[in-house]
Amino acid sequence: MQRLTAEEDTSDLPPEYVLDNGESSFARPGAALYATPRQVAGEHALRRAAVRRGAAAFTAQEAAAVVARFAMSGHELGADQARVVRGVLSSGADVEVVAAAAGTGKRSRSVRYGRCGRSPGAGCSGSPRARSPRTC
Repeated sequence: MQRLTAEEDTSDLPPEYVLDNGESSFARPGAALYATPRQVAGEHALRRAAVRRGAAAFTAQEAAAVVARFAMSGHELGADQARVVRGVLSSGADVEVVAAAAGTGKRSRSVRYGRCGRSPGAGCSGSPRARSPRTC
């Protein structure tokens, strides 16, 4: 286990404000952060992936076709949702973050988006042969 937060310097505190464990009596209990080396490595990998480009990217036309397949399958997207789906599909980023208010369809749309495959030419089930809008 590795401590992530620096230990507070208590050398300038009067002794009555230093606890038996050497911490300041003003320190918030439980404020120190700890992680395993695997957790730290995972965070570093995620950080690197967040700026890496080169993932499969749809053309604007392919992304628009996916949005159209959503509508044809009875899952019409709102304007903001359609813009996000087109942006994610055509970005070429390894990691995407979608931030929106609760109840705006992030989870349900991401599940359906996942079924549509992340590579150009993939059908709604992730297979190039499954091009039927019914499978979205």
